Parts: sequence; structure tokens; C-alpha cells
Amino acid sequence: MKLMTTFTDNLDRPWPVRIDYLAAQRVRHATHTNILDFKTIAEVMESLKFDGLFVAQVAHAICEPTIRERKLTEASFADGLQGDAIERASEAILEALLNFFPKGQQSLLAKMKKTMDELALQGMKEAETEIANASGGSASSLVESSD
Repeated sequence: MKLMTTFTDNLDRPWPVRIDYLAAQRVRHATHTNILDFKTIAEVMESLKFDGLFVAQVAHAICEPTIRERKLTEASFADGLQGDAIERASEAILEALLNFFPKGQQSLLAKMKKTMDELALQGMKEAETEIANASGGSASSLVESSD
């Protein structure tokens, strides 16, 4: 089992992600969310999948020791955490979260994550179709026409 995952921010800096008791305490302090409470884990996973601010807050809390070690500020950490880096951080945090729990719970969480991934993809496709239908063309033609 891989206990630590990593994501790379937009400034090409690698960030180790490991969830343990201390990391969970930092996340709880920063977000008022217990990410290790199995009763509310589906909500936590949903927020990690769809709420960019929550992802950034959790990533900062988890990476805080590395941020201090590198003598960076919260703002300099945030500089690299936008766009695709949010998605990379989200995936790394979700993987580390799954790794924290015992195997039986990991299996259930992996199924939940797969379902969330499928629903997110389906939602994106439906949104693109609605936009295309509303514009009378493709979603990409909307972007091109706004230039």
C-alpha cells in the first residue's frame, strides 16, 4: 500500500500528500471538517471532488510542514495552486484519504470515488450538450465566438 501520494503545482513544485492523525488535525483546524469521520466521508469526498476552495484549504493544511520546511508563505503556496493543479491536488488527497483507512473501507471508498468520477464526467457531458443546444452549435463555438 502506498502511504504517500504527490501532486505537482503549476510552478512545477512537487507536494507530498500523506494523511495521518496530525494532518487530519491540521485540516480540522483549518476547515472545521473531520476528514477521517467515516460517517461523513461521502460529503468530504464530494467536497474534495467539486469544491476548489475546500481542496486548496485541505492541501495547504496537509502540506503545511513542507511549506514551512521550504520557508514559503501561504500566498506563495497558493500561487501554484490554481486550475489543473487543483485537480491534481484533489486526486492526490483522495488517494491519500483512501490509503488511510483499513482495506475493507478502502474498497468501499474506491467504489464511491469511481462513482463520483463517472457522475462528474456525465455531468460535464450533459452541460456541454445543453450549452451546445442553447447556442445552436458546439460548446467550443461559444468559446471561439467570445474572443
